[in-house]
Formats: sequence, structure tokens, C-alpha cells
Amino acid sequence: MRVFMEFVDDEEKLAVEKLNEYIEKAKIATSGKAKIKVIGYQVARYEQLNKERTYILAEEVID
Repeated sequence: MRVFMEFVDDEEKLAVEKLNEYIEKAKIATSGKAKIKVIGYQVARYEQLNKERTYILAEEVID
């Protein structure tokens, strides 16, 4: 089974920090057998707010 997750920057954490936390939790839950790969990412710039936001799409394969 495949599970897709999206990680997005917010006021508290960056998307990459959220992804790293998820990977660590998945490793613990699966005894190090987690298979997670990044499918894509995008950095969008919001001109009005003068901010950038990162979107990361990841896939976890569950056997």
C-alpha cells in the first residue's frame, strides 16, 4: 500500500523539519524498515507577504 503525505511550511516549523520528524517516527514505528521517498517539492514565493513557502510531497510504501 502507498501513502502520500504533503508537508508545508507554517509559522511554527519548516516543511523539511516536519518531513524529518515524520521519517524519525516512521523508523521507530517500523523498526527501521520505513520506505519513504520525496516525490516532489516546490518553493512558492508570495509577493504580497514577501515570503517563500515550501511544499514537499512524500510517499511511504507500506508492505
